[in-house]
This record gives sequence, C-alpha cells and structure tokens, in this order.
Amino acid sequence: MRTVLQRYPHIIVTEEMNRAILEEVGFNYAATVEEAMTKAEAIIGRPDFTVTVMPQGANTLPLLK
Repeated sequence: MRTVLQRYPHIIVTEEMNRAILEEVGFNYAATVEEAMTKAEAIIGRPDFTVTVMPQGANTLPLLK
C-alpha cells in the first residue's frame, strides 16, 4: 500500500483521526479542506491541478477493470 500512496498521494481531511497514525501508514493529514488544497498544490508543484473528493472514502471500493 505504501507504493500506491507514494505514487498517488492521498490527503485525509478529518478532525477525528489521529494524525500520527495517518502519517505512519503513508497518508497526508489535513484538518481543513483549505489546508488539504494547499498541501495538494505543494505536492503537485503547480497551481492548476485536479483533485478527487471522496466524502465517504472509507466506504468506497475501487472498480477493477
């Protein structure tokens, strides 16, 4: 899973989860959407980027083709 998170960084916006746990498993933590967008721009390296918002991300399964 670490390889997927390195190739496709994920930023988790939450107040309830422990930041240390998220970072330990390879996720980026943000307390607000604004903080997440700032981190996304820093990761991508340019101001024109697209993000995917998944409000129920923990309950989402990928569709494998």
